[in-house]
Amino acid sequence: MDEDNLETALQTYRAQLQQVELALGAGLDASEQADLRQLQGDLKELIELTEASLLSVRKSKLLSTVDQESPAQEDAEYLAFQKAIAEEVEAPGAPCNDSETAPGSEVQPGSTSSALEEEEEDPDLEELS
Repeated sequence: MDEDNLETALQTYRAQLQQVELALGAGLDASEQADLRQLQGDLKELIELTEASLLSVRKSKLLSTVDQESPAQEDAEYLAFQKAIAEEVEAPGAPCNDSETAPGSEVQPGSTSSALEEEEEDPDLEELS
């Protein structure tokens, strides 16, 4: 349903609920009151669901409006990101500042910083065992 239909339905349900509440105050017998109370509960639930649907439709409309207004900015940011990535890939020989490796220390071929971290953690593991 679109926003207008939901608003119309909501008004109708509220009017029906008002009629049911008036009928409940009219002093009917127990079986009729039980039926009206059930109808009252159903109408209240229907109103809540309709309000939630209306809110969802409004959110969707608002989000689509926002999305249509900002694609140029998002495209520019994405292009800048791609350019930065391309520059990093094109310069593989650039010196790497590895803060985990101390200056002058040698790194074994095939070892990584995670391997160095594991070696540092081994004494802790031995203490625990």
